[in-house]
Amino acid sequence: MANHKEVLAIAKNPEVLRGKRHQRIAAFFRERRLASGLSLEQVATLIEHVEVSELEGYEAGISPIPLDLIFALTNVLNIAPEDVMNLIYDAYNENQNDG
Repeated sequence: MANHKEVLAIAKNPEVLRGKRHQRIAAFFRERRLASGLSLEQVATLIEHVEVSELEGYEAGISPIPLDLIFALTNVLNIAPEDVMNLIYDAYNENQNDG
């Protein structure tokens, strides 16, 4: 189980959410969005200051999802914060040597 403070420290480091890590995180949020039945347009409407094109890039794994958007997506998609903490923690530890 991930420690809250440890996960926040990991996630605040911009290098942590790059490469394979951010692709795994992006896939998780895409799967959860699809399971919720929401379109990218609907999610963009529910989250202020994000465009559909940005969400498309994040979901495709082109660029890392910013931490503030991770929190917003967690809320909009009704994801348990513990699930996201564990995801970030596991992604970091799984690929720590891969970059």
